Amino acid sequence: MKQRKIVFAALAFFALIAFAAAGYRWFLVKPTLTVHLRCDAEVSGKLSVAVMSPNGETNNPESFDIRTICQNGKIELGNYQREKSVRFMVERGGVEKFDLLSEYGRNIQSDQNGFYMLLKVTNSPPFISNDSI
Repeated sequence: MKQRKIVFAALAFFALIAFAAAGYRWFLVKPTLTVHLRCDAEVSGKLSVAVMSPNGETNNPESFDIRTICQNGKIELGNYQREKSVRFMVERGGVEKFDLLSEYGRNIQSDQNGFYMLLKVTNSPPFISNDSI
C-alpha cells in the first residue's frame, strides 16, 4: 500500500513537471507571419522586410534575394503580432526602389496556424503588390 502511494506520487510529480515544461515552451513560442509568394519567371533584386509597431517604430529590416525566396515560395517572419504592419521594399539594380505596406486585417490574415499573407512579385513596375487567394 505504501509503495503504491509512492509510485502514484512520483507519477503525479513527473506528469506535473511535463505539463509545466510544455506550458512554458508554448508560452515562449513567438507567432510567425508566413509570406507566401507568387512570382513571375526570372525575377531578380533584393527584398527588404521590416515589421512596424503601431507607433511607427521599425525593427532591423531583413534582406532577401528575390530569386531565392521565389524558388522557396515563402518567407517566415518571427515574433509577429497583429497590431503590427509590415513594410516591404524592393530594390532592383541598386537604383529603383519600391515600397509596399501590408496591414493586419487588410492584407495579413490569421488562422489556427498563425498569420499569413500573399505577396505578388513581378518583372514590371511596381514589382511588388499585395495579392489575395
